[in-house]
Amino acid sequence: MRRTALLPLTAALFSSLAGAASGRVAGPDGKPFPGARACIQVQNGEGICATTDAEGWYRLPETSLPKVRITAAGYLPQSVAAVDQEGVIVLARAAALRARLLDAESGEPIAKGELTLASPSGHKRGPFPVNGAGLKVATLAPGRVIPRGSAPGYRDAVGKEVELRAGTETEIVLRLSRATSGS
Repeated sequence: MRRTALLPLTAALFSSLAGAASGRVAGPDGKPFPGARACIQVQNGEGICATTDAEGWYRLPETSLPKVRITAAGYLPQSVAAVDQEGVIVLARAAALRARLLDAESGEPIAKGELTLASPSGHKRGPFPVNGAGLKVATLAPGRVIPRGSAPGYRDAVGKEVELRAGTETEIVLRLSRATSGS
């Protein structure tokens, strides 16, 4: 029985740690978001992580690092200060993209290439590596993009402008022509 009594006491002590990073995560509808991942950002990736509970809360230990990154499949990642958040952190739905690079003559998938997305204003995302199976990116900001595919031994191909929509997967197929020996 003493062990049971100590668990709430330990939880209370942990939750009152000065400098701990905590917050509540919600979806676009404002409802709690269970299962999101909150990680202290370190120079080359993620440090200590926690998963949000049924009420959308996360708690990370005290840190001198400045940022926490909140991620969830199908949503845009967010970086927030590594402090106790006073407001709710609302995740926005991401757009998803599936892309394939094909040989223009044979129609076969190209084994190795890259895809770059440019907005009409010139902002670029990528390059994203594409293999024979294609590419899927599920955390893109919605908006208009112009795709450009490239691969060794092929001329670059630029596709038509497409609209990436939140919560929707868009498919892009680019056909690349083989480069001639003189180009």
